[in-house]
Amino acid sequence: MQIADNKARHTQCVLMIIAGVLFFLIGTLILGSSGSRIKCTERVTATVKKNLEVKKVADGVARGSNTTKYMPVFEYEFGGKKYSTISKLASKPPEFAEGEVVTIRVNPKDPEEIYYTPRGGAFVMSVLFEIAGGALAVGGIVVFVVMKTKTKSPKQTLN
Repeated sequence: MQIADNKARHTQCVLMIIAGVLFFLIGTLILGSSGSRIKCTERVTATVKKNLEVKKVADGVARGSNTTKYMPVFEYEFGGKKYSTISKLASKPPEFAEGEVVTIRVNPKDPEEIYYTPRGGAFVMSVLFEIAGGALAVGGIVVFVVMKTKTKSPKQTLN
């Protein structure tokens, strides 16, 4: 009976670790592609030239309802050349005011690839997912290790 209980506990630990890793990855994806986060190393000052309206017609329950989000267009200079790049992140309401000066990060090998940390809801949600994921994964590992050290081998139980 004890062996079955231990297997169930081990399974629960593994599921906690998997859930933690998934939560952490979701938090990372909320902020945009992690590849852009890693590759975009050079900080530059950019001006928000405009906010492009992106309209989407909803499917499913809200079928036919329109959602409008805004994608900032950043203008900046890097390596002596001017660039104008549309963000991959959209928000409602617009995250930046037109004409606002912000700091973004640029990929030095491809200066049209940019990254910035979103403000407000997306940033808070991503941090919460990453913290929850880390806590679940670490908690699962700790419980697993504690259970392994407390579980007696069959030879010890017979003596």
